[in-house]
Amino acid sequence: MKGLLSTTPLGRGAVATSDLERLFPFLLVGITLAALVPALVLGASEFISYDGYWHLFIAKQDRWKQFLSEYRGDAHPILYDLALRVIALFGHSRLAYRSASIIPGVASIYLLGRIAGRLCISKVVALLTAAAYGLSMTMIGITIDVRSYPLALVFVIAAFYYLVDFLAHTSDASANRSLVLFGIFTSLAIASVRVCFSISVPRIDQISQ
Repeated sequence: MKGLLSTTPLGRGAVATSDLERLFPFLLVGITLAALVPALVLGASEFISYDGYWHLFIAKQDRWKQFLSEYRGDAHPILYDLALRVIALFGHSRLAYRSASIIPGVASIYLLGRIAGRLCISKVVALLTAAAYGLSMTMIGITIDVRSYPLALVFVIAAFYYLVDFLAHTSDASANRSLVLFGIFTSLAIASVRVCFSISVPRIDQISQ
């Protein structure tokens, strides 16, 4: 019976779906790495914007007192400047400076694919979602910019991942863990870009209802 089922269109479709389920994490990693290529190429060659150099100016102050003084005049939270400050200790190339944006930007592609994999019936649609997001020129431009938006994005997407996990396991013991992680990543997003506060507060209010 099993052999007969595998020879029918329905049986072949079930096998193909099973194979795609198994290969999904590897295909998603492949899409993530493919999206990394243009980010690295453009990140090494494109000029850094004025705002990017302003972030670098703040982050590279040689004294913490001066660093904090310059930070107070900035409109953004301190988390990204701290990340830049650490990265500046290891290199001074355009790509090194942009790594504080490229790393979280590329990580957000994988996380978005994982979310789509849980919400979409078809894994093909989930993979296309990750590819469309990661390979769009808009997202590549954001990813190679020396600004805090990619860092905030990866925290927002991670928070949403755990919100989805919480809603899927509200009756399980793991629900509390997911809710705590949702709160942690939401807080990190707010610590990266203040506008994330206006996005996250309504979501927390909806959960409480």
